[in-house]
Amino acid sequence: MAGLSMEDVNLWWEETPHHNWSALHDTLERQVRVAMGISDRTLALLLSTTDRLARSGEPYPGTPEELFEVLSREISARA
Repeated sequence: MAGLSMEDVNLWWEETPHHNWSALHDTLERQVRVAMGISDRTLALLLSTTDRLARSGEPYPGTPEELFEVLSREISARA
């Protein structure tokens, strides 16, 4: 999908010390203040998606590749 790359997800995976939705949300919020190659709309969708997934109890993916798949699917469904 446009605006979300495996490179981005790998970076977030490495920068998120606790692999859970809330920690990923915090990482994404920090990224708002850093120049990134994703659009504001995609970032807003990611923030709302991580909030929703945290509340739903959705298991956090075990690999960056799985995380990319989940985020891509969720963002595509809302775009």
